[in-house]
Amino acid sequence: MKIKAGIFALLLLVVNQAHAMRWYSPNTGRFISRDPIEEDGGANLYGFTCNDPISKYDELGLVDNQFKDLGVHPSRPSIIAGKKGLLSGETTLSSFTWNWKISGESTAYKIDLSNAVMKGTYWYATDKDKTHELHHVELWMKGGNLFEEQVKQFTGCLPQVKCYSGLLDEVSKVYLLYAAAWQAEFDCKEYGSVFPGKCSEAQEKRKKAVDAKKAVNTKIIECSKKTQ
Repeated sequence: MKIKAGIFALLLLVVNQAHAMRWYSPNTGRFISRDPIEEDGGANLYGFTCNDPISKYDELGLVDNQFKDLGVHPSRPSIIAGKKGLLSGETTLSSFTWNWKISGESTAYKIDLSNAVMKGTYWYATDKDKTHELHHVELWMKGGNLFEEQVKQFTGCLPQVKCYSGLLDEVSKVYLLYAAAWQAEFDCKEYGSVFPGKCSEAQEKRKKAVDAKKAVNTKIIECSKKTQ
């Protein structure tokens, strides 16, 4: 019995690691590590996606997910086509906002982001459609989280960090472009055989994201060279 209990405990550790460095206690029914964005994620420092992990995603725990579930759309039934079936639904990003400030001293300045919130809506025709749309929500959140991870790299002397701060809007747009590309690629994989145009759209969006990132990377390099 002890061996079985040990194996079970090990499996729990593996599952816990899947929650982006948040440790979960099945005995208390909550996470035992604090939210990495502290109070910016809400008053409950030990919460996770507003206690709704079934319909909300937050891969890195950095962005507040406020996508609203509109439920079943009465006038748009699911259309069956292809091997997996053509899913009926839509996920729309309405806004991605945040606050920022520069902190630090000497050569160790950085940009602190706070109150990062991603808002949007999604609707669906069936439970299968809902699963599909929730993955789109997850991909939007991934873009927002990676933007915050990128901003964490903007450190250095004050002139450098001030220069970086002027690029925040452009950098966020780059990651939203990537999020849009990932979603188009997901739709291509799901039913591109039925609508080949979905795959062409995915390629175009990927190229647009890559080009935008190259352009902003050039500006980031220029900022890194500033000393006064």
